[in-house]
Amino acid sequence: MRILILLSTILILAGCSHALPAEQALPVADIEVEDIIDPVVEVESLEDLLIKDKERLLPEVLPKISDPIIEPAPTSKKIPATHDQNVTFVSQSPYATWDDLHQEACEEASMIMVVRHFENQALDKAIMEEEIQKFVVWQAENGYDIDVTAGEVKEIMKTYFNYEVEVTGDVTVDRIKQELAAGKLIIVPAAGRELGNPYFTQPGPLYHMLVIRGYDRNQFITNDPGTRRGARYKYKYQTVINAVHDWNDGDVENGKKLMVLVSPN
Repeated sequence: MRILILLSTILILAGCSHALPAEQALPVADIEVEDIIDPVVEVESLEDLLIKDKERLLPEVLPKISDPIIEPAPTSKKIPATHDQNVTFVSQSPYATWDDLHQEACEEASMIMVVRHFENQALDKAIMEEEIQKFVVWQAENGYDIDVTAGEVKEIMKTYFNYEVEVTGDVTVDRIKQELAAGKLIIVPAAGRELGNPYFTQPGPLYHMLVIRGYDRNQFITNDPGTRRGARYKYKYQTVINAVHDWNDGDVENGKKLMVLVSPN
């Protein structure tokens, strides 16, 4: 038994006396540094990333549609506080002969004053008398009555004087002043007794016609052919507005409110 144990011990020691083989070194490959380091990847900055995220999260912004341009409302043209045109005055009865013909000649006298003013033609008593006489004959030959309406004045101004005029029912203080300030003259038909002119033979004419040539701060300035004192005769604004009525075969106070606007040719 001892011999077996001894032999076993000798064998173990003999095996252990052999040196272990040295560890072989692995061959080292020729590797460049750049081959073992990942290439540099350009990384966006944090600021750029935040901007992109913000754009991604925001809703799509549609192109802005310009607001429509709103034009300011037109304002009334300023007119002077006072205005007057130097229209030569001659009465409808130049020589104070108030017969039937001359008592009814206010329409003719009004038109003659207006046209001669715009034509820069002279006007005096003799000329007015001559023009009225010719005018009355022409009217009779062309079917006009003694009293003529605003509409007939328009026709006569066209055919007899070759003037285009406008008849309007917008008879207001502002409209009259605007038209006068624009250089026009205005012929108005009126219920003559509503004018209250103290120089008329009372109670005054049932139907009348006169020229509005200007205005001041409170009154219209007229050439009223119904009196020899009619040059630049002033009526209060509302007196004229109330009195304006067109001829309607006798019920003048209920006639239409019309006026004739005359511009220079």
